[in-house]
Amino acid sequence: MPSLVHSVQEFPVPTDVTELKRFVHMAGYYRRFVPDFARKAAPMTKLLRKGVVWRWAEPQQHAFECLKEALTSRPLLVYPDFSHPFKLVTDASKVGLGAALTQGQGQGEQPVAYASKINSPTVAKYSITDLECAAAV
Repeated sequence: MPSLVHSVQEFPVPTDVTELKRFVHMAGYYRRFVPDFARKAAPMTKLLRKGVVWRWAEPQQHAFECLKEALTSRPLLVYPDFSHPFKLVTDASKVGLGAALTQGQGQGEQPVAYASKINSPTVAKYSITDLECAAAV
């Protein structure tokens, strides 16, 4: 893990789509450790869409620094204990879906894993009830 921390800390600011893909894919591998990963990465991932002109600006720089900080700070997840029940906490909006798998292990509810996703234009049209259900899936 120390080599991961070092490689993330030393990762240069992306100057093109190829470099941005390298960072986003590396960070995405660890997305379950970062609460609200999809929302945090959204300004950068928008640059990866077809037809979008490369323009690295303040929102992308902020997202880059935010993800680097989240990936290099001490994780606050607990190991799952299968002798205790789990709780799935979801949140949904027209923009995206999020979920946290938690478990009470004697110190209140502790996060075991996180998941998040930016909604496609089609999913963004769902009702709030349907979005909340989609967050659980």
